[in-house]
Amino acid sequence: MKLRSPDDAVDLVGVKLGNQGNYVNIIAVYIPPAKPSYVYEAIFEYIELTTDLTKRTIFAGDFNIPEYNYEQNILGSKGTVNALHTFMAFNAMNQINNIPNKNGRYLDLVLCSEDIVFEITRQLDPLVKEDDHHPSLELLVRLSNFERNIPFVTQHSKYYYNYKKCDLTTLYTELAFKSWEDLYKISNVDEATDFFYNDLMKCVDSFVPCKPIKNRTYPKWYTLQLIKLIEMKNRYRKLYKKTKLQYYSDMVIQIRKEIKSNIKKDYDKFVSDAQFRLRNDPHKLWSFIDTKKNVTRIPGKMTLDAEELSSPYSIVEGFADLFSSVYSSKTCHPICDTFDSVFIHNSMEKVEFEKLLNIIGKWGQFQIRAYIPLCCVVVFSVFQMSYIFVARDTKYRCKIQNCRNDSELYNPTWLKNAVPYKNNVPSRCLLYMPMYNNTCTDFYKNETYTCHAYVFEKKQTTIVQDFNITCDENLWKLTLAGTVSAIGELFCLPFVGFLSDHFGRKRMIIASLVFSTTVGLMRSYSPEYIVYIILEFLDTALGSGLYSGAFILALEIVDKTRRSTANTIISLAFALGQVILATAAWITSSWRIFLRVIYAPGVLILFSLWYIPESVRWLILKKRAKHAHKVLNTMSKMNAGVEFDKDILTTEFSQHQNDRKLSFPLKEVFKSKKIVIRIIHCSFTWICCTFPYYGLTIQSVTLSENVYANFICTSLVEVPAYFITQSIIDRFGRRKTLGLSLITGGVWCVLVNFVDESKWLSLVIFLKGKFFITVSYTILYIYTAELFPTNSRHSIFAICSMFGRIGSMIAPQIPLLERIFKSLPLIIFFATAVTSGVLAFWLPETLNTELPKDNNEAIEIEEQGG
Repeated sequence: MKLRSPDDAVDLVGVKLGNQGNYVNIIAVYIPPAKPSYVYEAIFEYIELTTDLTKRTIFAGDFNIPEYNYEQNILGSKGTVNALHTFMAFNAMNQINNIPNKNGRYLDLVLCSEDIVFEITRQLDPLVKEDDHHPSLELLVRLSNFERNIPFVTQHSKYYYNYKKCDLTTLYTELAFKSWEDLYKISNVDEATDFFYNDLMKCVDSFVPCKPIKNRTYPKWYTLQLIKLIEMKNRYRKLYKKTKLQYYSDMVIQIRKEIKSNIKKDYDKFVSDAQFRLRNDPHKLWSFIDTKKNVTRIPGKMTLDAEELSSPYSIVEGFADLFSSVYSSKTCHPICDTFDSVFIHNSMEKVEFEKLLNIIGKWGQFQIRAYIPLCCVVVFSVFQMSYIFVARDTKYRCKIQNCRNDSELYNPTWLKNAVPYKNNVPSRCLLYMPMYNNTCTDFYKNETYTCHAYVFEKKQTTIVQDFNITCDENLWKLTLAGTVSAIGELFCLPFVGFLSDHFGRKRMIIASLVFSTTVGLMRSYSPEYIVYIILEFLDTALGSGLYSGAFILALEIVDKTRRSTANTIISLAFALGQVILATAAWITSSWRIFLRVIYAPGVLILFSLWYIPESVRWLILKKRAKHAHKVLNTMSKMNAGVEFDKDILTTEFSQHQNDRKLSFPLKEVFKSKKIVIRIIHCSFTWICCTFPYYGLTIQSVTLSENVYANFICTSLVEVPAYFITQSIIDRFGRRKTLGLSLITGGVWCVLVNFVDESKWLSLVIFLKGKFFITVSYTILYIYTAELFPTNSRHSIFAICSMFGRIGSMIAPQIPLLERIFKSLPLIIFFATAVTSGVLAFWLPETLNTELPKDNNEAIEIEEQGG
């Protein structure tokens, strides 16, 4: 056994002794005198992490704890004695050295597990003088095989055979060549059966090692929850010994701290409970003793008030009378005085979901399995922005129908003779009047007319070609597609939030995915413009619950320390969706094929939603105990490897039983003035944040010639923004980072106007503006979810997001604003971002706060740190 002492002054030596499957772990320790209690705690924790104390272990040596008393082994002592008793209680170990030194103290202790048979004696050596403080001790441990003179049927009650370590070849050979002549001589069936099994088990015992069945017993005052925690700690300790992963070590330390806090509380409760029952109904105790009179240890005779009592019944009654005459409620444990208010009306501590996560695992396989389909949903939700490529304006010119040499080239050398130019760009809808037919060079340049046939720069088709949306007077039809998409979300997000809070997050995600996939595929078959616009509206309207539902659910299945991580993962999935969107548009030749390529995978994602759990917070709020236990049990099995105790949920549901049932939680929310002001504030911030975010995203396609590369670059710049967001919001809080990122992003946007002549410098500054706006937009999502109660969180989140759609609804009109004044969009981005950034400092801080379940807890956020 390799042991390394956690303290340089402490010596630790470990050995493993044994033969033929029987062994004992021996750990020798020397702790110098006057060491503080935390040194002992560190040593005990290290021993628990590195050694399986449940298997034949002896932990002995010079502990140097003068306060330890062999006769008064009472749990609940202070300092090092308490650390020792706690270590012994957790690991079912006993201290068996009853030989004190000359001062009557027990500095040398021998701790052992309950499955060891040994003897301890004082052994004096005539040639060596005995230390006055440390008597010479001899420990004799028996390692012989267990006796198996018990019937075969009951042999597995205390141990089992470890066939994984069995020499099966030798065992087979032994059984194959064994002589059964003596068996044939027995005429009685029962005797022959016993003889056969005895001989058979002798062969098995010789070649198959045995392992004892763990039958650990705990003090009767240990609660089921405490025992579960101890078993969970042991499981994590074994995993640490097997894998050496720091995560398991941290879990052992964390669970041990919770055990230490619970064990004293459970012990005090047990004592108080017993004293309370004794005080209120002492006859029950004496009746119980009376029922044990046939097997009691009550002495045969007892003298009470000079009267000799012989029968057990008279002894019990006499003692009861004597005890009742001197007993007073004031002699009860101090906790009894508050027992009525603490333990009758609230028999268990309130179980919070955050605490449940601490027990069953904050982050593990369960969350990973759930986040994979959730991220797929988020990626799919990005495809509702397909209008950026489907309805984008393209370069085209008039087709010279009278010119036989007019090819499909967008800008041939002779074109300046036939088409007016502006800023070295050919006119899209005007032609010079030709002097005569079949000419390509002779035109009247002082006379123009509108054409009706066009030559497009690229072969990739959009709705411009299919629906003939050409010339400046029809440009509004292209920008209308993005506006209609935002209007669809604007109208339906409040209903989506209400339905999610009423029917559940998972159902809302499934319904939104089905509708969005269906409508998206239908949109690719649009025969005319009006049908396309209607389906564009229905796509975002019916699918508006995709991103918000996935985001809310992702936050609600993790604890408060992992919310920023959840936010980052969902945001990265959104950035990945944007890259996939631009790549699909880049490689497809038609907008119809493009829509089918991105929406068809929705069918596959629908099947993956089987692995998405329902929000446990929502299930608890809706009092759906069976479903909540099912989800928690799955989470506990996957994260901690143990069954979840159903009784833990009892207090959480009983807490809500007395709450007034809210048919319309939003109605109760709007009764709070502070919450209403907070909703208005958040809604305004959403408008001011979504407008520059979507505006910069849409405008990115105009940065250079390759619109797809532009979009991918502005999408990838969001990735570092997400990682930086995770690191700063948990360090500096939500409020400060939101305000500063909005102000900084607005400043970078307006700086683009001063470097317009340099394309590369303009691109860098533009991307910096998009970077900080992305930071603020990411913070806003998690910030909004943390500010409002669970029973209406998605509804209010949807309301704020609905007002945010006003910003995304205006953003597609950016191309029209540029025609008024080229820098006007960036100036508006600057004004809105800086204004909302300044106002963000009046919002309450939610860093390290638990998600509020009701209005009162939501208001308390403002009172605590707002």
